Amino acid sequence: MKKLKIIFILIIFLVQFFPFVVYADDNLEIDSDACILIEPNSGVVVYEKNSDQKLYPASTTKIMTAILVIENCKLTDTVTVSENAINSIPSGYVKRRHLCR
Repeated sequence: MKKLKIIFILIIFLVQFFPFVVYADDNLEIDSDACILIEPNSGVVVYEKNSDQKLYPASTTKIMTAILVIENCKLTDTVTVSENAINSIPSGYVKRRHLCR
């Protein structure tokens, strides 16, 4: 037990006095059409690719929206959506992407 405490104190010491530094490669190859990476504490944009381009929500976005709704709302809650939000995506719109070439 004493050995475990010493290891724990050593780890805390190392983390406090020798913080980890992470470097990113400037030549990232992102397969998506657009993306943005923001440091949450400062709001600084770390990386972006076509971040102003208008795109329709991807499947991951739809899944994340569903998770947030399930976690934060009751299934009996009423949601009001603007007419613009409903009409901005064409009826029957499906983006097809050829993954196999």
